[in-house]
Amino acid sequence: MRAERKNLELACFLRLQLLRLTDDSLGMIDYRIADLWRQARTRAEAVAAEELSRHQALVSQLAALADDESTSDAVVRGQMRVSLAPFLPTGAHGPSTEIGRVRRELATAGRGAHELLNAASSISLNLPPEHPLTQAIATLGAVAVSGNRRLPEGTANPFGQTWAFLIDQPDREAAYSGYQAATLMLLKRSLRNGQASVAHSLEHRAPEDRLIPNDQWLKERARFVRILAVSVKPEPTIRWIKDELNGALNALDGAVSRGDIRIENDRLVVPKLKAAPEDEKLQAVRRALFAGVGKIQLPDLLIEIDAATRFSWALLTRPPRSEHELILLYAALIALGSDLTAADMARMTLDIEADAVGEMMRRIEGNDRLPAANRLVLDHFRTLPVTRLWGGGVQASADMMSLDATRHLWTARHDPRRRTPAVGTYTHVLDQWAILHNQAVVLNRRQAGVAIEGALRYEAVDLHRVAVDTHGHTHFGMALANLVGFDLTPRLAGMNKRKLYLPRGLDVPASLQPIVSSQRDRLHPSNCPRMGFAPSDCCIDQVRLVLGPLYSGPLRHCCAR
Repeated sequence: MRAERKNLELACFLRLQLLRLTDDSLGMIDYRIADLWRQARTRAEAVAAEELSRHQALVSQLAALADDESTSDAVVRGQMRVSLAPFLPTGAHGPSTEIGRVRRELATAGRGAHELLNAASSISLNLPPEHPLTQAIATLGAVAVSGNRRLPEGTANPFGQTWAFLIDQPDREAAYSGYQAATLMLLKRSLRNGQASVAHSLEHRAPEDRLIPNDQWLKERARFVRILAVSVKPEPTIRWIKDELNGALNALDGAVSRGDIRIENDRLVVPKLKAAPEDEKLQAVRRALFAGVGKIQLPDLLIEIDAATRFSWALLTRPPRSEHELILLYAALIALGSDLTAADMARMTLDIEADAVGEMMRRIEGNDRLPAANRLVLDHFRTLPVTRLWGGGVQASADMMSLDATRHLWTARHDPRRRTPAVGTYTHVLDQWAILHNQAVVLNRRQAGVAIEGALRYEAVDLHRVAVDTHGHTHFGMALANLVGFDLTPRLAGMNKRKLYLPRGLDVPASLQPIVSSQRDRLHPSNCPRMGFAPSDCCIDQVRLVLGPLYSGPLRHCCAR
């Protein structure tokens, strides 16, 4: 490798490692803050249980004093003062709520909070000058320089009234601890909502860094708006969206009227599909078809398909040299597609050895020719006339299956059902019963990305619809799939708990009123979260926010469809 390329690759590697380590550090800080909060909540629950026991004992003691007729009133009052003295408020007493007690316990984290704040400060967070976290970090830095762990009198409270009882208390050392706890929770929230960013990070970059560059946006905004086929002002687009929503609401109302779906106890109920009765004529046709085909052996089927598609040529990257090589190839394919090992295949097949089968298996896996061979078989399969009776080839379903794996595999995760290390295999099945695409995935992750990727991998099939389950669905994934030319159609778990969130001004049918949320002003442009933009600028800027990290380069290829 030339020195220039070596230096470039080393620089890129070190840069990537810096980004990853920064994200790992911020993730660990977020986890530790959550752990401190969990510990504080546990201590608060224990303190609350102890206080309840003490209050119950106090009630019994006061009741005994009240019933003692032989003691004078002055003595009773004195004994009551002694009994009540431990319960009188001292120090920081905020609201007697569960969250208030947890905040009070979090302020006792002490050294743990101090170390976390020092770790966060060493990462060089980027914050707006007017952000409360900027003021909080500056205040803590000034206290650390002074060497006195006491919060100065009159220090402003940038966290709101919920933390005032801890920050404004007379004990300034305890106030300093409360100030640290409030800064920790504000840091966690700022990292989550993107207000705190880091330049050398992948997951915590500033929102502006994820957008199309501002100069390019100002120069080419009109072209982007034209490509997206939206208006410069939001009102026409909002009217079009409302028209689409009205049509969808009317269709949903019709489905409720027909009984296709039901609304019971203010919840949406989607009945399970029932199997259609099987036609006797179809059973007769099936029996005749199977009788005409007869019994087929798997080796004969492999040879016939190979003769029609030459998938062995694709796997070997050349014509087979001998019959023995073909037998090894078929044995390796069967072993890879089943639970059989190379030794099992050697025992089942004449004149082959386990080492030769294992070598062929590694060769098939290593040369990355298996997808090309699968496509040859799929292309031939779709030319068969019978496939047109099963489906049009424009719809598919996708789901993941868990496969056992060694725990030493870097993509392996713990399967919560079988409690063993496993990886996932995400498969797209065409409506013509052919496997369109298969991809290894990591368990316990959202699968919308691989659902979209599998639909786009094979260009010979133009899918219009891909059915997924809840794991294969996100709102962003549905929007992105629609953007590239097809629809994700999920069947969601917990459908009866979901509500419709609609903009104002829609005529909602009476049958749908129970499942419509009362918060109908979320989509109104006047309630836009992007402060500093006029409504017309804001809606287009939201498009810029979505398209920036994905299609800032080849945007026209995405929108051409």
